[in-house]
Amino acid sequence: MPARSRGAFAAQQRDIAALAHRLHDIAQARFDTGDIPQLEVLQAELEMSRADADVEVAQQEQRVAGSKLSAMLNEPADTDWEPVPVL
Repeated sequence: MPARSRGAFAAQQRDIAALAHRLHDIAQARFDTGDIPQLEVLQAELEMSRADADVEVAQQEQRVAGSKLSAMLNEPADTDWEPVPVL
């Protein structure tokens, strides 16, 4: 996956995690009112944890891609690469 795509992928994973957190909050509120069983809250917690882990993986992949780019271009390892939008 190109480095530019990795940044977009990491942002997308953050959006997915935010939705998972929101769904968990909704499930918890519904459980608190007695509308759904606790199992659904636990499933929402599991999905929330998976989404958070996916965000961490995507961010790490983005850092690795930046480091590889720096190495290929003989730049310092901590160079902050900003993707340029496609015209």
